[in-house]
Amino acid sequence: MNFFLAALLGALVILVAAFLRGTKDKYPDFCVALGLAFFVLLLTIPNRVSEIWHPHTVDMLLYRADLALGLDSLAIARFVDRHDSLSWLLARMYEGLPIVVALAYAIERSRTLLRVCVVAPMIAFVCYNLVPAVGPAHAFSGYPWAISHLAVDPFAPRNCMPSMHFGWALLVLWNVQGRALKMFAYVFAGLTALATVGLGEHYYVDLLIAIPFCFLVQALSFPKKVESPDVEGVYELPSFADGGGLPSSHLSKYNTAPPMGSRIPTMLPLERRTRKAEM
Repeated sequence: MNFFLAALLGALVILVAAFLRGTKDKYPDFCVALGLAFFVLLLTIPNRVSEIWHPHTVDMLLYRADLALGLDSLAIARFVDRHDSLSWLLARMYEGLPIVVALAYAIERSRTLLRVCVVAPMIAFVCYNLVPAVGPAHAFSGYPWAISHLAVDPFAPRNCMPSMHFGWALLVLWNVQGRALKMFAYVFAGLTALATVGLGEHYYVDLLIAIPFCFLVQALSFPKKVESPDVEGVYELPSFADGGGLPSSHLSKYNTAPPMGSRIPTMLPLERRTRKAEM
């Protein structure tokens, strides 16, 4: 199963859920299903562009960065390679990302989830061109048992840093609400993290960078207006307590600080309203 086939199955999940739910207006769900398939198909364009723009990659630097952190991405790849059932499971998790995104949307119909999933690859494309890499499975001769020399696959997309598979899994986790769906998202995110490294598609540093990257995606996706008697058009970062990110139950433990969802304006308001003259 490839990524596009998984997107088609995800679109089917959304359409079937719309009919089972008995929604009168199925047009929005139809658009989301169609958009998911076309969106995944369109991702091949920037991938191809990155291949042309960057014939040389920085895979060796990323691998050395892993080793500097005391992490060897090849060690876990060897372990996965020795266990066929584990390798099969991780491959299904890795390729099935569009189905999971579609399932999460079909259950909760969250526009929040749709927005972050669209914004993330736009920002990631910039990162891919700043740090072009293909992953150890496509970069090193002798993978995963040895690294004899760098032999980059010219047709492998330069989409390593950050790991968007893990990034999308995190965004799904942060933006679903139901308890059962949240637990499933935790498991899926963990297996996706293992798959990205175990299958040789990414380095550990790609996963580490994906975490602050996803916070940036959340922040850029959901600016909020703050109404004030003196300031108009002030925007704040997204509310992580009301569905924009980490669950509010995690924040309730900290009684000494305001919740992340509180209305705190940014330092630079977009538009100011003149103060009324004092009587």
